[in-house]
Amino acid sequence: MSRGTSDIVESTRECKICWDNDQFPSIPPTGTCLHPPQVCGVCLRKHTSHILRHETRNRCLEEGCISEFSHVDLQKWADPVVWQRYFIADLAKDEHFVQCLRGDCHFGQFHVGGDKEPIVKCYRCGAKQCFIHRVPWHMGVTCAQWKRSENNENNRKSRRMILKETRNCPSCKVPIHKIEGCDLMTCKCTFRLYVSHTCGSDND
Repeated sequence: MSRGTSDIVESTRECKICWDNDQFPSIPPTGTCLHPPQVCGVCLRKHTSHILRHETRNRCLEEGCISEFSHVDLQKWADPVVWQRYFIADLAKDEHFVQCLRGDCHFGQFHVGGDKEPIVKCYRCGAKQCFIHRVPWHMGVTCAQWKRSENNENNRKSRRMILKETRNCPSCKVPIHKIEGCDLMTCKCTFRLYVSHTCGSDND
């Protein structure tokens, strides 16, 4: 039997789940179910959408039925917006799937060139990004140069954080960062010092 949208609604009767009189599908919930539909279209949509959102047990709601929803079944019954999000998330598991970084686009496509052809051009808007680093394309800079620049920037941020958040041990000069606990600290070199949060001083 065809599974087009014209075959979805059959009749209005009481649903076993919500007990409301609602429209029922004219076909079973899954492609392997052997029983007639016992759940209304609204409950079926909620159930399949929940499966996609939370990746929960995807069996049919009919008592005693062990049939599971295939991707085709889930696409048919679930909320279209939920299905689209699930579909994109599932595609994103493939390392060759790339989504456009432009905020007004987000078009998804597969990049077969991989690392050997790092420039990815969006089929929809034409924006370019780096396949290796998943950032907007660094025009005039190789991936290796960009990586070194990124590492240098991260190192600068780390150094700024160390200077701002740590104190050097008076004995071994190793930076010490106090997270919690009392103000009396013991360095790895066994030197004991008092770190004051109010004034930032350290004393033996």
